[in-house]
Amino acid sequence: MKMKMITPTPDLLDVVACALRLAPSLANEDGDLLFSHLREKFPNIATDAIDVIVADACIAAKSGSFAHQFRTGLHSRILAKVSDWGDLTVITD
Repeated sequence: MKMKMITPTPDLLDVVACALRLAPSLANEDGDLLFSHLREKFPNIATDAIDVIVADACIAAKSGSFAHQFRTGLHSRILAKVSDWGDLTVITD
């Protein structure tokens, strides 16, 4: 069985990159602040996707091995997890 690979949107790539950049400084004190920041900066990305991205980035940052995990493909693993959901953009009227 072949897995269908969905190409992530540029916004999704930016959300993950931003979360990984900010997680080390916000994860231990205020993961909710990171979530709010990403929701404000990327209003067109589904809340569920941002929640998963923030959770994974904060868990990695809190583990103490964030730098190692980042080097070994944390960015790719997070993208793979949420990209399979399909279109993550929010439709507004």
